[in-house]
Amino acid sequence: MGPVSSNEDALDLIDQDKPDFAVLDVYLGAETVTPVALELQRLKVPFVLASASSPPTSWRPALSLPTQSTSENRQDRASSLRPFAS
Repeated sequence: MGPVSSNEDALDLIDQDKPDFAVLDVYLGAETVTPVALELQRLKVPFVLASASSPPTSWRPALSLPTQSTSENRQDRASSLRPFAS
């Protein structure tokens, strides 16, 4: 899949075929990839953020996603360690 150069193109691509995993560049031109990351999070698609760009001079975090509480994280990890039913 991809690459794409805009949030709109990325979201269209995700709508066509849900990815198993994604590598996102933090900056897509003048935009940040936040809408795409939020959609992947909603779909429970794992992703990593990367960038070869220097942060702008008025730097602020490009992405701030809601996180699960610690107890929810432990519960998710514990359930993923259970063996598959045969």
